[in-house]
Amino acid sequence: MSNIQHEPVADEARQREGADSHHEDEEEAADVVSETPSERHERNRREAEGVWFSGLLSGAAYLPHPKRVHESDLSETEQEELLQEATYVVPRGYKYKKENLPDIINPTPVGKLRTALILYIVLAFVAWALLLSAACPLPWYRGKDGDVDGVNYKGRWFTLYGQKYGGQPSTSIADLHTCPIEKQFMQTIAASTIISCGMTLIALIRAVARLRGHGSYGPVLLFAFLGFIWGLCANAMSISAYELRRCSNPRFSAIAHLDAGFALSLVAWVLLLVGFVLLAVATKFNVGPSLRQLRVMDTYFFVLVAVALLFTIIGNATTIWKRRFNTDDVSVVRVSYWHTELIMGNGTNIIFGRAMYRCNAYNKRIKASVSFLILGSIALTLSLITAVPAFFKRPCRAMACAFGIVASAFLLVSWVTAVAVKYRTLCEESVVGSLYADYPGVPSGIFNGATKFDTYGLQEGVILVILAWILVTAAVVFNFVVEWPHKRRMP
Repeated sequence: MSNIQHEPVADEARQREGADSHHEDEEEAADVVSETPSERHERNRREAEGVWFSGLLSGAAYLPHPKRVHESDLSETEQEELLQEATYVVPRGYKYKKENLPDIINPTPVGKLRTALILYIVLAFVAWALLLSAACPLPWYRGKDGDVDGVNYKGRWFTLYGQKYGGQPSTSIADLHTCPIEKQFMQTIAASTIISCGMTLIALIRAVARLRGHGSYGPVLLFAFLGFIWGLCANAMSISAYELRRCSNPRFSAIAHLDAGFALSLVAWVLLLVGFVLLAVATKFNVGPSLRQLRVMDTYFFVLVAVALLFTIIGNATTIWKRRFNTDDVSVVRVSYWHTELIMGNGTNIIFGRAMYRCNAYNKRIKASVSFLILGSIALTLSLITAVPAFFKRPCRAMACAFGIVASAFLLVSWVTAVAVKYRTLCEESVVGSLYADYPGVPSGIFNGATKFDTYGLQEGVILVILAWILVTAAVVFNFVVEWPHKRRMP
């Protein structure tokens, strides 16, 4: 009975709430009606313009709202004209007249977009010419006047392909078998410079095509970014090589100074950075106009996955743990997924393969870590490939996210395994009497000899994989959170 008595009271409360809500809706509607069409359009434009990082979470595009059209109020002639309008489907779907398109989806670049393209073409052309020159046999390091170990290197050219002049025999980098690490560094610098030159040339061609009304901003942004990144790799490695221990040879910093090749590459990289920033600011990473479905997160997802893939590739090839002993015998020990490198007190290098540990527990775990890293890199590659057609098709977006989830899982297992190996004692047999008994982490050659790395520091090989895992996980989460464009239904 008590329940029956309270029901009318609850109904009255719901009616009052409904009346209040209806009253508020009427007030909002009255405010909207009181606006003139121009005022309403201006308000919508202000709300939509400048959407960049906020659009990442809201799903909004960068495009301003067009004027609202009530087709029922139009004459038959006006309705026919409306059918001829260019329709660009964005997350909220707006119609634009062909002669009044926003700049970003205008077939011909105008305004700041045209200015940014022209400036980028000029900067990219100069950078391409500089990179092409740097990739030629110019000296990246030039010998200084002064005796080092009884040798004067004045006038000696150290190029990306060999060494010559300075009163000493010419040698080729390909024939430099006595110091593999120097050979690898110089070959990698040369490859990075050439790749940066190629990516910049492609970006330059695409920018010229976009300026003439062909293509979209997406390829320009992509190849401009790749040219900039590979140029950064070349410059970073050339600076690292300058301080590198060259086995039995003195460091470049002791016998030479940075020269023309490095200077040209550095200036080219600065120009590419400025050009890419100009494009990014002008387009706000919007890849229009050729895409009929513009979605902010598709661009961010592609970039995040691309950077994550780059990190995993670098992490696979670089040091995962390192320790400085600074003794007369051993200066530094660096461990990678594939080998262990000892830098001796006199600067020479000794490299031990992974099998030299003869510790099954270590070999199995480190193989598992690098295997999952490789599988994660493959999944990232597939995610990156499917992220391109994801701009056009929803199923491809779902596939890109699925590969991203798989990559995230593989990378998580990889770096967790690597960290676990570092902090565990894997084999415990005594190594007393072995050559490197006083240097834990160095292969002893003893079956199941003590192997531990707890006193080593984590290096870029693991840190980059962790960053890649964070990036791809964030990309997948945001891609699901941000609203997907609704499917258009054909009338």
